[in-house]
Amino acid sequence: MTKKSNQKIKLLLLYELLSRLTDEEHALSAPEIIQLMKDEDVTVTRKILMSDIELLNLYGYEICTYKKKSWYYYVRSAKLELEQVWKLIDLVSVSNLERRQKSLLFEKLVSMVNCGKAELLAKNIVYSNTSPIDNYIIYNIEKLDAAISARKKVSFTYYTLDENKRRVYRRDGEKFVVNPLLIICDKCEFRLVCYDEHNKGLVYYRIDKMDCVRMEETPVAVRAEFADFSAETYRKKGIHILAEKSENVELKFDGSLLEDVFDKFGEEIDILKSGENEYRTTVRIRADSAFFAWVVSSRGKVTVEAPSAVKERFDEFVQEIKKQY
Repeated sequence: MTKKSNQKIKLLLLYELLSRLTDEEHALSAPEIIQLMKDEDVTVTRKILMSDIELLNLYGYEICTYKKKSWYYYVRSAKLELEQVWKLIDLVSVSNLERRQKSLLFEKLVSMVNCGKAELLAKNIVYSNTSPIDNYIIYNIEKLDAAISARKKVSFTYYTLDENKRRVYRRDGEKFVVNPLLIICDKCEFRLVCYDEHNKGLVYYRIDKMDCVRMEETPVAVRAEFADFSAETYRKKGIHILAEKSENVELKFDGSLLEDVFDKFGEEIDILKSGENEYRTTVRIRADSAFFAWVVSSRGKVTVEAPSAVKERFDEFVQEIKKQY
């Protein structure tokens, strides 16, 4: 398209640019807009820009503005709101489409929000299969993503459910403070990947079990092992709490081992009381020899309840041990 033709559709180009690149948190200054329009072979001065913005507002194309050192402009609502895109991702994920087709559709859906919100979906979140997402989880994700991008610590209270599905807050409701790295999603679970001063290596928390999520003013504590951490390196290294080789294993254990179970599998697991001083939990793990050895070391205080395939492998493991003695 010629420069003369571009001048004729100047207002259309201006609104398309603002819709694609701006929102309440990502405004563009007048000089930035003028340069972007120049890149499209459209000449605009500051005076003409203000006049064009007024004209667009007059005809119902709402463009908001505020002044700092320069005038800043943004479009309040994107082509699709983040919540709407999540709902569409839900529908795609439960469809019968092939994995490659789903991936292509996910990319298309990400492109349907403005650039600032798209970073939430594409930069700081690793997801494979998703399931319906409640709005409060989306709000938590947005807060956590903002902290990841700003490299700030986050705080939250964390709970599980008791046998009556009542919330039981960990640490008696005291807030957790962690250094966030990434958000991962696999099937029905969103988790925050992070590290803190109490644990070595990475720690994972389910986002649907978080309450009172808040970005702290304190910058993340720098740790050398995570200095170059990113979503891409996470994918390449295959560090995934829900890896393909992992499986759900139901355990029954004695109440005297509550702390041991939390220490081994993390405080994010759900534990139900199934009898007097008896508890059950389902954990996502690799049911290998190291896990079986841990079960044996409990001296009968931990039993594998399901699935049957894991129970059979455990029995075989015990029989092999007996042969050695």
